[in-house]
Amino acid sequence: MLASIPSPSSNGFYVGPLFFHFYGLCYVVGITAAVLLTRRLWREKGGDPDLVYTVAIWGVPAGILGARLYHDVTSWGEVPHNWWGWLAIWQGGLGIWGGIAGGFIGGAIPLRRQRVSIARFMDAAAPGLLVAQAIGRVGNYFNQELFGGPTSLPWGLQISPEHRPAGYLAYSTFHPTFLYELIWDLALAATLLWLIHHKQIRAPGIFALYVTGYSAFRIFEERLRVDPAHHILGERLNFWVASLLTIAGFVWFLYTQRAGGAPGQPRPRGTSDELVVHDGRAPVRPIDLYVRTMRTVYEAAGGEEGLLRLAQAWHARVMADEVVSHAFSHGFDPDHTERLASYWAEALGGPETFSAAYGDESAVVRMHSGMGPHEEMDRRAIACFDQALSDVGLDREDRLARVLHDYFAWTTTTTMARYPDSADDVPGGLSIPRWSWDGLIRAN
Repeated sequence: MLASIPSPSSNGFYVGPLFFHFYGLCYVVGITAAVLLTRRLWREKGGDPDLVYTVAIWGVPAGILGARLYHDVTSWGEVPHNWWGWLAIWQGGLGIWGGIAGGFIGGAIPLRRQRVSIARFMDAAAPGLLVAQAIGRVGNYFNQELFGGPTSLPWGLQISPEHRPAGYLAYSTFHPTFLYELIWDLALAATLLWLIHHKQIRAPGIFALYVTGYSAFRIFEERLRVDPAHHILGERLNFWVASLLTIAGFVWFLYTQRAGGAPGQPRPRGTSDELVVHDGRAPVRPIDLYVRTMRTVYEAAGGEEGLLRLAQAWHARVMADEVVSHAFSHGFDPDHTERLASYWAEALGGPETFSAAYGDESAVVRMHSGMGPHEEMDRRAIACFDQALSDVGLDREDRLARVLHDYFAWTTTTTMARYPDSADDVPGGLSIPRWSWDGLIRAN
């Protein structure tokens, strides 16, 4: 058993004349980890992983500024009394909620410019944010700040006398709230990752759970901390902020899972009445997302006819792409687009015509296996699919377009990429995965 956790003898180190603060280095490491994890999750969702870098370039500075401003507003008594004190982040003092708000505002700019779903990106970013926060809390350890009240527990944290708040000079060991939060953040991040990969949660439900879970822990943490803070009704200001955000996050999660996105609801404003096909033919009406009689993605997409037009548009885009077209360099079946449309139809809730005419999922996967890793080709194939959605008149912001994108990105990066070494690795008897408005329909 540990008698106590020792505090560090220094909060940084010199390299020549330059002094590097561990606090800042922890945030650099945390942000890097968040970007890498978000890139992986965003790729799994079919997004361009390099977009994460662009979002980080906008979101990280805005997040740091927002976090510092939140600290300045809520803890103005702790701000150094000089002209640059409000920016002195190397001395500690970043408010996470201000950081999230600032990061959201900054990161939303490139997402909106590229017409990417902000809600879906928020879900991909949530676990990484928690990892960054966990690593960032190590910086509080080096600064000897944000600890809890006195404790004699064996994991009590030693705090130097000059860092102890008034009234606590006689105590030497305190609750290591930085460690409590670090453990909680990593556990919550692992939980969200499990939910992403095993449950069907509508965006931005994962982010709402992040807000709920983190804020709920802060209620507990704020009851332990003894650093200076403003109080309302006997409780620290951030206790009330955490309480309100816990409630708001939970209500937000319930709302995202129960509202706005189920088939059969009224069509939102701005949804086109007609699907314009850009091939010289007259406009047609195969896709109306919110017609009450439609129950499957297959029906909303216009059935076999609508999916055939989408397959033709995608094939045209693919053949014009110098990378993806390589997959067809040795030729392809004359009825390739008809077979593809039939496969999509069965996967999206239509009749089982593909299985009856062409074979099961194993046959399809074998055609795409044994070619080694092809991440760049997959990424460009997904981009071609998004262009095809626009070619047949679908707005990328419409729910139907998002569902179709999610389906195509998922099957391209998972089932069709699962056996890169050899087609002989593909097991027999696989069934075509089914996709609904809420994502993959998992077998019981």
